Amino acid sequence: IHTAAPGRNKIVFSTKSLLDVITQKVPSGVVETTNTLASSAAVTVPAGDASTPVFACIVPSSTDYIVADCLTPTADKIYSGNEFAGGYMVFLSGTGATLAGCWSAIGQNGEYTDGHGNHHSEFQIYSPLPWPPTPGVDTFYVSPTAPINLGDEDYYGFPYCPPPTSAV
Repeated sequence: IHTAAPGRNKIVFSTKSLLDVITQKVPSGVVETTNTLASSAAVTVPAGDASTPVFACIVPSSTDYIVADCLTPTADKIYSGNEFAGGYMVFLSGTGATLAGCWSAIGQNGEYTDGHGNHHSEFQIYSPLPWPPTPGVDTFYVSPTAPINLGDEDYYGFPYCPPPTSAV
């Protein structure tokens, strides 16, 4: 409540906004889990690669654990050692793609060895996908850094959300 003015038969309240009661800063990854502009506006190419890595999902991927094989820039390249921790993945559209446009921040990544001794890349993500990816159909690209430029004029987040750099 901004002001309260008691009258003879009434009390008049004025408010600025219901959001005025929110004083806690919230990380952008929590607020902006569906902001596709933020998810694709600032892709970073990993050191040593010629282009952004694209992966194809395989079994046993789930809604929050993705196992995949690298398609480009180097087929079957294994990214280990949390190279993409703190980055993000965005699912691509294509024939039969079920998760096109979905994205999530990456918590950690490493190497996965299946029961036949084959090596793959694995990703644990912060925001669960609406359903598990379809193996061999759903593809995604990854970026090792968050989709944020530090200057406010370059921040691609929601309107009226402070840039994450203002949260301490």
